[in-house]
Amino acid sequence: MKPVENMDMSKIMPDFFSKETENLELVKHTKKVLQRLSKFLQIIVLTNLPHKDKGKREIAMIKNNLNFPVITNSGVKGGAVKKILKKINAASFFIDDMPLNIDSVSKECPETHCIHFLQDKRINKLMPTPKSANIKLCNWLDVESYIMKNLEKDIDKNN
Repeated sequence: MKPVENMDMSKIMPDFFSKETENLELVKHTKKVLQRLSKFLQIIVLTNLPHKDKGKREIAMIKNNLNFPVITNSGVKGGAVKKILKKINAASFFIDDMPLNIDSVSKECPETHCIHFLQDKRINKLMPTPKSANIKLCNWLDVESYIMKNLEKDIDKNN
């Protein structure tokens, strides 16, 4: 695959999302981990997918038996997470690949565990982990382990 030269990604990405969102394949272990975690957590998918393509993401999720709410967002995600958490009194975990989103959520919601998640080894080598991340993980099984350990700590702390 050749790199795209001198093209404005803001022109390429909307077309990609519109055409491919319903067909994107899940990262290895996504389905089983999210289904297991959903027994203990309310899972919400907060995406910067264009608002007009929200239905396509929902269709893709349903195709994979992942029936979680999808919220579309524009820009960094800290404000949206803060708004969601106003209605929730529980441990919270934010998983994202973009450092700006990790920084934003960490700043707006300091009690939230911010997980910098990069499954793609090529991108993992290039993208720095933000200092505001609690941890950087590269596969869903490690995400599950981290979340379950921290849920247990919260339960022990509250008893």
